Amino acid sequence: MTALLFQFRQPAGVTMQLGNNSIFISVLTLVFITLGGCTWVKPIENADSVSLASLTEVENCARLGTTTSSVKDQIGWFNRGEEKVATELLTLAQNAATAMGGNRLVANGEPTEGSQQFIVFSCAD
Repeated sequence: MTALLFQFRQPAGVTMQLGNNSIFISVLTLVFITLGGCTWVKPIENADSVSLASLTEVENCARLGTTTSSVKDQIGWFNRGEEKVATELLTLAQNAATAMGGNRLVANGEPTEGSQQFIVFSCAD
């Protein structure tokens, strides 16, 4: 099978040839980098009223339960940014807390491999 070659003319008559594999890998890399920056998680209505708190801040609140958030922390060979993953985990937890009638979240540990557990509370404002 003959590989297709693309020629790009450079100034001064220099010719650079790229095979199909090089172009495919370049395009695929660009797609993964672009997707890595996308936000996939959208907040539901009233989810922005759910705030992250510490255990001491929720001492007088009613515990409603827990929720575990999970997102992709890697796309192909590319790791997504830790801040982006953490933001999406929190947004998912806020969505779940809203559905449970809660207004406060306490992180129950750090994010691990795209997953994090939160405790949901209902506090008087």
